Amino acid sequence: MGVSTRASRGVSAWLGTARGRLGFGLLAAPLLLGLGSDTLYYRSQRQADSALDRFGRNHPQCELWTNWQKMCSRTGTGGEATCTVDRTRPVKPSRPFCLSAVPEGEARTEPVSLSGSEGRSMRRFCSPEAAATSPTGAKVEECGFDRTRPFNGYRLQARLHGWCAQWNEAVTRKPVCRVGKGGLLPSCENLAETGYESTRGFHCAEAAVPSWCAKAEGLGIEHSQVPGADFLPVADRQEGFPVRGVYCGERR
Repeated sequence: MGVSTRASRGVSAWLGTARGRLGFGLLAAPLLLGLGSDTLYYRSQRQADSALDRFGRNHPQCELWTNWQKMCSRTGTGGEATCTVDRTRPVKPSRPFCLSAVPEGEARTEPVSLSGSEGRSMRRFCSPEAAATSPTGAKVEECGFDRTRPFNGYRLQARLHGWCAQWNEAVTRKPVCRVGKGGLLPSCENLAETGYESTRGFHCAEAAVPSWCAKAEGLGIEHSQVPGADFLPVADRQEGFPVRGVYCGERR
C-alpha cells in the first residue's frame, strides 16, 4: 500500500513528538513490563482497564485515546466517554496515549505531547519496513504504521459508530451497509459479525452528529477528495493517525 505525501507528513509529525525524547533506537528495544510510571504493559486486564479509565479522567481535553486493545472517545450521550474493541484484531493492552486534544471551543490539528512510555506504546505497530518512500525510493519517515494493526480503518466492526447510519467504501463509494434492519442494504451489525473488511477503507455516507458537536472527525472522507491519496485518512485534517476512530474535533 502506498502512502500519500500528506499522510507521510502526518505520521512524521506524530513520530517527531516522541522522537526527541526517546530516540529511534527504542523502536527495536524490548518492551518489558515495569512497575513505575514508565510501565508499558500491565499485569492484568483489570489493571489495564483501570489505567485506561483513569487516563480518560485525567486528560479531559483528550477526545480520542487508546491502549491498542480499546479505543475511547467522548462521543457518548452528552459527550461522555465511550470505548470500543477491535474484536477482529485482539492484542494485549499497553500504556494509553492521546491522539487528539481539543481545547474547549477550538479545533487542534497539532500532535499532542507524549510521555516516554506513551510514545513507545503509540509506536508498537510502527516499523521502518512500513515507512513511506518518495518517488525516488528514499524513505520520507522513520517508520510507518502496520496495515494490520488494531483500529486500522479497514475492518467494519471497529469502524461502526453511533454517529453514522450508513457506511460506503471509500474509493468506489459503493454502499456497504446500513445500521439497523430493513432496507436494501445489509445490516451493519450483522455484516460486521462476519469479519467484513475493505482494503479501500470506509466512508460515512449518512452521518448523525449530535448538536453539541460542531465538527465530527474520523467519519472518513471520500477518496476523490484527496488528490494523489490511495487510502482513507482518519479525518480530513489529521492524516497518518495510528488508529482511525470517530471523535468530536470542535464543540459548540
